[in-house]
Amino acid sequence: MLTNVSEREPVADQATWHADWLVAFGPDVRHLAASSIRATRRWHSSASEMAVSGAAGSDLRMAEGTQLVVLFSGLLTNAQDLMPGATQDDAAGIVLRLVQKHGVDAFSKLRGPFAAIVWNRHEGTLLVARDQVGFEPMFYARSGTGWLFSPSPDVLAAQPGVSRDPDAVALSEWVCGWFPAVEDTTYRDVKRVPPGSGIT
Repeated sequence: MLTNVSEREPVADQATWHADWLVAFGPDVRHLAASSIRATRRWHSSASEMAVSGAAGSDLRMAEGTQLVVLFSGLLTNAQDLMPGATQDDAAGIVLRLVQKHGVDAFSKLRGPFAAIVWNRHEGTLLVARDQVGFEPMFYARSGTGWLFSPSPDVLAAQPGVSRDPDAVALSEWVCGWFPAVEDTTYRDVKRVPPGSGIT
């Protein structure tokens, strides 16, 4: 389900801040051990689990509370407004506090290029959100019984259970100079989280 998470302000001077990282979510994410990117952090609940790999050297920040785990990639330009004295290293913690207080409406308070993943361990739900302009990339794919997320479609297409087959319709539209659906990528099984949207 896609939902609008309100408008964001663009930020100038964008750069590639992230290395390739991968997040797996589902009832059993042990298949990550077979992938080329080893899991470096793992969380479990009775209904599901989440694992992160390849985060070293990236801008991926993590914060966790008793119920929520937040992964944040990008830049929070209003970090000082949301929490005086905060730095970019505090971005995931700021998002954690905002989501605890405001739920999904927390994302309307964020400014800057970002992608965030919020896992509710108790409810077994996952929310993935992206900034309004779409500066910070986020892609997803289904693999077996779980979901995979990454800023790189190539990382997702390289995972077991995700096809590397091209999306013929999207490629045809690009070749013809048309605009394919915002979710489409060059891979049939890999989709883009649209700017200003959240996926639950």
